[in-house]
Amino acid sequence: MLPQTDLNQIKSKAKLFLMFDLQPVEDFPFIVKHPFTDSNYTLDQSTGTLVNLLEDDTALGRWRTQITKQIESADNVHRLSMMLTNEGTENIETNADAARYQEYFCTVYAGNDDERSHSLDEFYAEIEPDDKTSEVILLQRKIASHIDECYDDIVENQQYYFAKRQSELLGRLVCWINENEDGEGLYNTLSEVIGMTDDEIRSVGFTSLVPFFDREAYAQTIAEYLIDEGTVNTFSGNLHIPFSEINERFGVNLPTDEEMLELIRDELLKHGDIISDLETNEDFDMMFFTMYCPYVEDDAVCEDDGERPHFIPQM
Repeated sequence: MLPQTDLNQIKSKAKLFLMFDLQPVEDFPFIVKHPFTDSNYTLDQSTGTLVNLLEDDTALGRWRTQITKQIESADNVHRLSMMLTNEGTENIETNADAARYQEYFCTVYAGNDDERSHSLDEFYAEIEPDDKTSEVILLQRKIASHIDECYDDIVENQQYYFAKRQSELLGRLVCWINENEDGEGLYNTLSEVIGMTDDEIRSVGFTSLVPFFDREAYAQTIAEYLIDEGTVNTFSGNLHIPFSEINERFGVNLPTDEEMLELIRDELLKHGDIISDLETNEDFDMMFFTMYCPYVEDDAVCEDDGERPHFIPQM
């Protein structure tokens, strides 16, 4: 006897596929990969408007509800398969062996994440029910096995989220302080009360407070940045870094602020074991001893003009 297809099992699997994320196709903004659609644009039947499922979560939810109803109303496999894209059809297995398996979508959260606000991991757990062991126990075993295998990655995600969360909280605190204080008072609060370094204050966006920084220490920070960037980005031993990049990144005003420029120059010259020559007339024109430049190539010395690649400010 030929195996009989269990329509309810197929519907269950179709609903799982419906919850897959829409995957954009690079260079084709109107095309996505998904078992139930090839386009991220669809007609929202409740509003009668064309919506982008990648940008409108509410419309995406209504679309999934609509497709779920169509899945539930399907009275045969052929009707169900007509709803699927080629990718979806390839994933639906309509034989009795496949119908034996149950598939569950699982999400892992931290034990103290009571609001389930941040997912540490997501995966599908497939089990084969039997008469001796309940599905709950089988599923628990599958989940435990997955967590054991992926434990290091899950812990890494948790640590990353914790660090990101701490950064966000600090950012909110700083913004609140900024609304109540400004100028030197704000700098003193961040520096003396909270204990932030000048570079940390700069990194969270308060470049307006640079005039209150310890100028000599800040010049040292800028000089260290120039040396690090210069040695890593040169292919010949020479590199030009424009004043505009330093102004953008560190909130200074070069070359107008002649005192700061001279302080930075003095700090650079202290590293005579790394920098063999330095000019600061038009930009930071630095020549490094090649033993400190990991990407220097013999045949690139005459080809590299020492120009700095286009600078993109870090957010």
